[in-house]
Amino acid sequence: MKEMAVFKGIIKRLRVYDQPETTGKKVFVYLAPGTQKNYVGNSSDPNVIHALFLACDNGRAVQGFANEKFKIEWIDYAGS
Repeated sequence: MKEMAVFKGIIKRLRVYDQPETTGKKVFVYLAPGTQKNYVGNSSDPNVIHALFLACDNGRAVQGFANEKFKIEWIDYAGS
């Protein structure tokens, strides 16, 4: 299990899961350059997911916090 951590950077990759029996219905977040080691956390919250996609689509930097279970608890996204 990982430590709780603040993350900061540009979202390069979002992986969407719709597997209720295993992974769940979640979006997994990877900062640039988007490889597996750049995984920062996941969310199933519609508001967080919306902000993540906006940030990814617009190349905007984000800052957020993921707990020890990789669940994103908050995200700071400043749009244009």
